[in-house]
Amino acid sequence: MKYDVALKELFRHCSEAILRRLLDIPVAESILLEERPQETTSLRRSDFAFLVTREDGERILVIIEFQTDWHPDMALRLLEYRTRHKLNEKVEVYTFVILLRPSTIASELYEDAEVRYRFGLIRIYEMDAAEVIEEGTLCLLPMTPLMRHGLEMAREAERLIVESDLALEVKGDILTTMTLLIMVPKNSTTS
Repeated sequence: MKYDVALKELFRHCSEAILRRLLDIPVAESILLEERPQETTSLRRSDFAFLVTREDGERILVIIEFQTDWHPDMALRLLEYRTRHKLNEKVEVYTFVILLRPSTIASELYEDAEVRYRFGLIRIYEMDAAEVIEEGTLCLLPMTPLMRHGLEMAREAERLIVESDLALEVKGDILTTMTLLIMVPKNSTTS
């Protein structure tokens, strides 16, 4: 939760690059949706909901949740967000959790007696920072400190951002995000 502001700022500048590279969605255009007030008992809101037009013209909704640590009720919360958005937007919905720290209990599948629900689970900590740096997707560079070998590669990621053609304001926001993500403790309290 405490890294939400930094990640939201990163998405403000980089949503399409992150949707393309991290979630493998061929984006032609994306619009960040603000959740409307609901007549429900839940006050929870998804981190991000994007109305996406894919390169093939199909319109979909992509819901993204960032989690520092895995929570056992995460799948049910995600299912709640998905259902609410599906009712409102009336398009196909894809849901993702981007997990920042290792967890042995994280799963992309929820099952009970009536429901079987699968969603995307992106384990940032399993990505290789060297590959991300070599690839050069600027918008993923702030997350390199959370990746394998990320702290060792942080200076190189920082250099690439500083030397990029990004606007000065965007560079500042992205570098601030990276600085905050460096402070994410590596050890998870969730097993």
